[in-house]
Amino acid sequence: MERHHIYDYSLLIQYSMFTQLMLEFGIVGLIGGLLGIFYRNCLKVEDMIFFPLYMKVFRPWAKGNNPILRFITYPLGYCIYCSTTWITFILCFLYLSAWECLPQWQDIVLGVVFASGVQHLIVASACRWLITGHPDLDYHELQKKKANKRQ
Repeated sequence: MERHHIYDYSLLIQYSMFTQLMLEFGIVGLIGGLLGIFYRNCLKVEDMIFFPLYMKVFRPWAKGNNPILRFITYPLGYCIYCSTTWITFILCFLYLSAWECLPQWQDIVLGVVFASGVQHLIVASACRWLITGHPDLDYHELQKKKANKRQ
């Protein structure tokens, strides 16, 4: 007589692999969010390495009349959400390119969406609680500093 098991172990293994995959994509999203914040701070803070690029290229493009330049300026760094999303997409591509055999395409889509959600949560939290009102990072605080120096 054949014995039937109550548990289907193949389903448990697949669930475990999916959970691990989502955890790894979550870590990629966390890294993407933190890297995007770092890029923003190197780009938009005076006396940082990419500040001249921001002032001489991105800002004039964003404020100019050319719609194509305005369109590409945002993902290049003028908008923290846009640039961090592209950073996360690139990190997801690098992560997936290291796989010898890729997971199912549905899992890849869910993973990239999850990574993007994590990075957006990191960036939104940083903008709300870290950057706003910070004496070195907030635009309005920097303007106040400059006005006080002039007086």
